[in-house]
Amino acid sequence: MLVAPKPGATSTFEEYVAARATFMEISRDAWWNPWVYQDRALVERSALAVIEQWQRAEPGFRQRTDRELEEMLDDAGRRGEEEYAVAAARQEQDKKRYDPEREQARLLVLEQESILSRQHEEIADLQTGRYPAMNEDRRTTKIAEIEQAANDRERHIAALASIVGSREDVVDKYGRLPRERREANLLRYRLRREHKVRELRARIPELKADAAKSDDRTERTRLRSEYKPPNRTSKRSSTYFPWPGRTYAPNVHDQHRATAGSHHPTKVPARPGPTGPRG
Repeated sequence: MLVAPKPGATSTFEEYVAARATFMEISRDAWWNPWVYQDRALVERSALAVIEQWQRAEPGFRQRTDRELEEMLDDAGRRGEEEYAVAAARQEQDKKRYDPEREQARLLVLEQESILSRQHEEIADLQTGRYPAMNEDRRTTKIAEIEQAANDRERHIAALASIVGSREDVVDKYGRLPRERREANLLRYRLRREHKVRELRARIPELKADAAKSDDRTERTRLRSEYKPPNRTSKRSSTYFPWPGRTYAPNVHDQHRATAGSHHPTKVPARPGPTGPRG
């Protein structure tokens, strides 16, 4: 999109791009951590103050009216209801083809593939000398043992796959497809997590005060462990379950590159995610 400064604007284009990136980051983070709106309220207001000094500048661009926005939201709501009705009807129909054996086989395939992936990692670690103190004869024997186990597991997976067929077509007893269960489980986890973290955030001042007053070292450690994130690192995972003091959201740390510009209509790099004030 193209933007231009409003009359009397005092911010530069680079400041506008940085403010827009900050606003979108806060909006994106809030999907997992709604409390960032409170934690970063001053930062958000500062970013909006800069953003509001700029306006769209594409030829013929016209801002939607309140009525047009309301109609757009109503239309989106109707489409959502229609999609839900279609999905509900399909699920009701798919209940008839539920196969417990196929459902279990799909879960076993996922489990066995996870184990197989770890076995391949172990083989690679041994081959690249990750354990330098290990005797070479023992290393060779260990690699052969794991390779044999991995080969057996691959055959097992192939046999299960013949039962499963298309993994994404395996319905549960309610007629739901895997993608539908993933979406529902993610939403359920997100809401439960938000509730639990809000409870913990409310308790943090009390926990900190109790830890500061306690003369018992063991008790202080226990109290601090309730509000401090565990110090864990793992080469197999780059994510963690967020603690109240941490911010977590997928893909929020990608870099924002600003194009050099001036107080003339300037093309702003397209960015995914929320682009306007929250409703």
